[in-house]
Amino acid sequence: MFEGPHDVRIRMKSVGICGSDVHYLKTMRCADFIVKELMVIGHECAGIIEEVGSQVQSLVPGARVAIEPGISCWRCDHCKLGRYNLCPEMKCFATPPVHGSLANQKNATDVGAIAVVILLRTLQKPLYCNRNCGF
Repeated sequence: MFEGPHDVRIRMKSVGICGSDVHYLKTMRCADFIVKELMVIGHECAGIIEEVGSQVQSLVPGARVAIEPGISCWRCDHCKLGRYNLCPEMKCFATPPVHGSLANQKNATDVGAIAVVILLRTLQKPLYCNRNCGF
């Protein structure tokens, strides 16, 4: 079920567990974020789009994507200028009260998936060259 017309449903294929996830598992907190109820961990993730919302125009089912784990408002000045990482309303997968992506499926906005797809396409050749040069 989509929360909005710009959502995409992604079948998870890979989810990373990082230090913050380990903190939540061991101490039920990370910095000022405290787990007060059951929470799914994992926020570095990639998968395949299964379904798209009615307003999604640049992603299609079957597309492979990595997901931006930050959920910004896309309304403030920072977001409109492309600096969504500075959004005062920023929420993040696997940070209370938002569930993470260690699941079979995850909904995300098309903007979060698109940003990473473009980045991956941009980095594809340099990463390939570095791998073959022994870096």
